[in-house]
Amino acid sequence: MRARPETSPADWLILAMAAYGATLVSRGGDELVVSLPVQSASGVVTTYVLTISAGTAEPRVRETSRQHLPSFCPERHINPGGWFCLAFSQAEPLVVADEDTAVIWWAHVWKFLSLQPLAARRGIWPGEAWAHGDAARHQLRARQAAEALGLLDALQAGSLSVRRHTRGFLRLFEGGRRLYSVWAGPRRTATLRQPCVCGSGRPLRSCSGHATATADLVFEMEAQRAADAAFWADLKGHPCCGTMKACPLAARAPMPMPANTDDSPAACAA
Repeated sequence: MRARPETSPADWLILAMAAYGATLVSRGGDELVVSLPVQSASGVVTTYVLTISAGTAEPRVRETSRQHLPSFCPERHINPGGWFCLAFSQAEPLVVADEDTAVIWWAHVWKFLSLQPLAARRGIWPGEAWAHGDAARHQLRARQAAEALGLLDALQAGSLSVRRHTRGFLRLFEGGRRLYSVWAGPRRTATLRQPCVCGSGRPLRSCSGHATATADLVFEMEAQRAADAAFWADLKGHPCCGTMKACPLAARAPMPMPANTDDSPAACAA
């Protein structure tokens, strides 16, 4: 559907909201307040009052006042100020340019909210998610390399791991099985004559550029791990909402973050 030049993202969101049962509470320019009923996996319906800032092509959304969600929780993909992290923009930009893309945007909001009660109940985020902060860029690149090698399922299942060897190279393991080694200095796979891990039977050096992909996978996995550690280090001193079991902030006493502020480090890549 072609967007009319005079139609703003806020207009498109209003036109598409009925598909998800949302109703407009108020509008002030490009800022919308919307009521959205969401049914969780257990069948419970929760009505969220949301504030949407639609002054750009990628609208932001948060709970208007903290009724059901914490104001900040990286593990539940809630950024400082309560803004929702709906997707990683480099992999899936949520641009609202017409009614169809507005429906897709609402679908992400609905799914995000439908998972929140389950996350709070279990203490873990259900399903796969993008890494926090800059780690998501490396996660995307690792996925691309793993997909080229036929290792994407193993990567997403958490079966791949990188171990550093004292002789100056990194080893990639799937479970307890070593797949290959990569030299840390020249950043290349150590034995290019070995059969490619993609299963083609060809030597790695002559298998569709997979020699580069094997090195990229290892180094992007390592970069993701380092970036994730740096992300949590930057949050040192920030209180935890106390709802997620494995949150690195959970060792600190649970305290609510100030509602609707933007003075904290970004919690995710979107």
